[in-house]
Amino acid sequence: MRHNIFDYAVLIYFMVRSLFFNIFFSKILSFSKQDTCISIILGIIISIPILLIYNKVKDNKIDSFTKNKSIFKYYKIANSLIIITTLMLATYLFWNITNFVSVHLLYDTPKIIIIIFFVIPIIYTLFKDIEALYRGKVIMFYISILMFTLSYIFLIPNIKLDNLMPIFYNSNILISTMFYVIYIVLPFYTLLLFPKNTIKNFTIKKIITYNILFEIVIFIVSFNVISIYGVNLSLFLNIPEYHLLKKISFAETLNRIDTILSIQWLFDYFVTITFFIYYLLRGLITTFKVNYKISLIIIITIIVFITNILNYNIINILFLYILPTFIVISYFIIPLIALKKGHSPLYKVYNNEYASSNHE
Repeated sequence: MRHNIFDYAVLIYFMVRSLFFNIFFSKILSFSKQDTCISIILGIIISIPILLIYNKVKDNKIDSFTKNKSIFKYYKIANSLIIITTLMLATYLFWNITNFVSVHLLYDTPKIIIIIFFVIPIIYTLFKDIEALYRGKVIMFYISILMFTLSYIFLIPNIKLDNLMPIFYNSNILISTMFYVIYIVLPFYTLLLFPKNTIKNFTIKKIITYNILFEIVIFIVSFNVISIYGVNLSLFLNIPEYHLLKKISFAETLNRIDTILSIQWLFDYFVTITFFIYYLLRGLITTFKVNYKISLIIIITIIVFITNILNYNIINILFLYILPTFIVISYFIIPLIALKKGHSPLYKVYNNEYASSNHE
């Protein structure tokens, strides 16, 4: 089934926000301090050539896993690396959101109940196939944008521009920009799952425009956190972007308005994690010809099991060292090799064979 380009681009919005929230923002804030907004601007600029590379890699007729199968002699190794990376990323996000809900929203609720709360809709959506996610995510996008807009309009009076100063002082913009590109931009590679001919009116210019607009959203979050709390208090607070919502008071009759507004993050994580798991399933089916439903149950079981044994120390090692290495190899080096090999006459023969076999 073909989808509108906006439906496709909305995945970028949810992906960017879920990857940015919580641990990631705290880490780049510790690196770049007052210059965090500058790092994000640099990251947005760097995202443009990366999206152009991905557009070159993106095929008109076949998905990225099938393309790797047609290009690489040892395609199972390449696809397995991508699958493992995406599994780690999905597990990291699942831990991130369940931990946030457990600590800040439902602190009296056993964590296993919170995990089940997230797992059931994910399994239901994926058993119904990805079309169920496509239909729901656009509605969730508009609700999320409305909540975001309301949140930050009412925070404007609290902004103190002095907290943004001094710039270029005791910060490491290069490291934070590097992490931004690795965690926020490179995972866009997963969107190569959808060939160009499955997206109506697909153009790279539209994708880049949507990407810039959606990344501006996290720039606004960073700007508000630093300008309102300052760097030192932001680093001291656990999840400063959540505490920011506690300063909103536009409805005195509503208690815990921050809890209501934080629903937008639940949408972000639900859409992104569900998509990543679907991406994993497609990769496993293409590479190893496994059963869809059995694989889904196994993947969910692995994610839930690992989530229960993870702690902050393990997450810190995973975030700083393990995941970046896998992301760069899987989402950047492999696509670059695929881009070079994709221009060979051998690939064109393979591409025609796969296209004709899929058509049959």
